[in-house]
Amino acid sequence: MKKFDRTALFVILASVVLLAAVITFGSLLPVRVSLDQPQEQPISPLGGIAFTFSRPVNSTEINALWQTDPRIPGWWQWQDERHAIWHANTPLSVGENITLSFLSGTAGKNGERIKEAQSWTLTVRQPRILTLKYIQEDGQELFSLGLEENSPLQQITNSDGRILNYAASPNGEQIIFSARNDNFGADLWIVSRDGSEQHMLLECGSDRCGAAAWSPVSREVAYTREAAGLTPEGAKGAPRIWMLNLDSLETAPLFDDDQKIGYGPKWSPDGQWLSIWDGASGGVTLVNRKSGETFLLESSSGDTGCWSPDSKSLYYANLIIGESSFHNVVLRADIEKSTIETILGGNLEGEGMSYDNPECHPLQNDVAASIQPNTKIPGKLLTIYNMDTHEETPVMNDMTKFGSHYSWNPGGEYFLFQMSIVSHKEEDYEIWVRDIASGQNRLLLSGGRTPSWLP
Repeated sequence: MKKFDRTALFVILASVVLLAAVITFGSLLPVRVSLDQPQEQPISPLGGIAFTFSRPVNSTEINALWQTDPRIPGWWQWQDERHAIWHANTPLSVGENITLSFLSGTAGKNGERIKEAQSWTLTVRQPRILTLKYIQEDGQELFSLGLEENSPLQQITNSDGRILNYAASPNGEQIIFSARNDNFGADLWIVSRDGSEQHMLLECGSDRCGAAAWSPVSREVAYTREAAGLTPEGAKGAPRIWMLNLDSLETAPLFDDDQKIGYGPKWSPDGQWLSIWDGASGGVTLVNRKSGETFLLESSSGDTGCWSPDSKSLYYANLIIGESSFHNVVLRADIEKSTIETILGGNLEGEGMSYDNPECHPLQNDVAASIQPNTKIPGKLLTIYNMDTHEETPVMNDMTKFGSHYSWNPGGEYFLFQMSIVSHKEEDYEIWVRDIASGQNRLLLSGGRTPSWLP
């Protein structure tokens, strides 16, 4: 064998030995797991607990090593092979202590092990309430408050009074809000639940971006975008739905057809469907995010409805017209069976009842709706309707006011709603909460508007 050949062979053998040593040594390195938050920090009722692994891991092995006490069904959202977020299938009990553990065992892609079991005990926090409130004549900011009596307001945003609308993330850790800019448009901003780390998420220039909706299962946000007019200060174009990837910050229209308009996207709980109001097409468009399948539910309500907890049905309002009267009814569209049925209203005899703006319970078969007993009288009532027992529970019977912006907290123990009168003066807006178990309503705040839950 020539000297050159011997040298080449030696180099190859040395490389093989070195590679084998690296692989062997690497497999001996332990996988360390770290919780991406202080242990004393309370967690959301929906989980959303982030972990970082020191080495790339196998998701199947991680599932096998994962334990909760008490035992809680959940699922993992993987960002990459070293970062994952655990979510509970159903809301955790407020105030409960949850112990999360990884047992020792093989976890890494190359056989690396978690050598010693690791565990953390966390407490489930009480959700707070978000509300917009005017701080100056022409501007408002976002605040939060607790459910307890005389809870102080905590200011979340600092937008110089430019905030338009907002949406909390599913786990309540962050909030996206839309704020007017100096180009006669509106940008998307993001802020932590305590008001820290506020920064611009998406610059929209003279376009108006807003009405964001977080996907419950991915790092994706749907939002409404209205293109700039012929001049920056001119009328905006028709609203269209765009998608934003929160990791890459890439954004693009939902539809390839640039003539397809839409407003107010709403996700199904399983993250598979989007419901969108499409006035040009005359109804609610449903879009399957995975397959791209779309179909239209005819409606004239202007509302995108609400999804059942199992994501199999959409409840929405529609106008029906009789010979001498007209009013809105609430319909249920069964996605799997491709059927539509009226579940609230439909009696056109006399004045009838007009049902609007259905809102679904997060866990059970209840739907809340506003009711106008007489379409000639502007006042509206609020009611909760149980689909199984067909029982109606009145929430607010004050016909001098309008109930709106209502929703349940993640566990369904409380029902939040806004009451207002026609004057639209700031002091005439009220935020109320109903304790479902006791049936008692309580005024939380005067002067707040568009309330929602911060899990």
